[in-house]
Amino acid sequence: MLYLLLLLLTFLPCCPEITIVPLSEINVTELGHVKKKVILVDKAEINLYCTKNRSHFIKIWGPTYQQGTVFFYDAIKKGFFNELSPTIFQSIIVDNNNLCRGYITKAGTLIHESETVKRRPIELRGRTMVPFANLEEQNDQAFRMFYEKLKKTTEKTRYVFTDFTPYNVVYCDGQYQLIDLDEIRPLNQVTPVFFNDLCSPDDYRQFVRNLSK
Repeated sequence: MLYLLLLLLTFLPCCPEITIVPLSEINVTELGHVKKKVILVDKAEINLYCTKNRSHFIKIWGPTYQQGTVFFYDAIKKGFFNELSPTIFQSIIVDNNNLCRGYITKAGTLIHESETVKRRPIELRGRTMVPFANLEEQNDQAFRMFYEKLKKTTEKTRYVFTDFTPYNVVYCDGQYQLIDLDEIRPLNQVTPVFFNDLCSPDDYRQFVRNLSK
């Protein structure tokens, strides 16, 4: 089993520091449970956990979750996250059948608007995603560069990040990065739900629409 995991890691052209963690080595009773989601189409359950100090988040899904076991894994092989989640993406979780069953990420930085309110570093204004107002001046160029990377990666890999919202962009290790990494589908399998999502920016949806023509 260990040999197969090492072999898998060797031929996986993903983020530089990525590791593979066997599902059997994760004891969820030692983790905090954040939320659960059920995918009715795949009859699969997705659970999000965090370490006790909330330094890392662990997402684990059932073996029938196609978007995770197939699409997410294929996107990794195509290098989708190499520049979009280069340091926050820590590990891939694999079961005894070498099936991708989840991943581990570091926690990104939230922007503190006050002592009691926490905001993401990105917000949706005028149907466009921009840095949070208090940081806009120094981070606007950095976010534009990040967004250009997303478009270039989408075009190159033909994979679409289908939940590109302020809640899925964090600031970590001095750069913007994606989280909720399994929200990804091949360009030719993007559903109408994505194009009608009012929580995502118009410009990315239009970019994807033009690519799919």
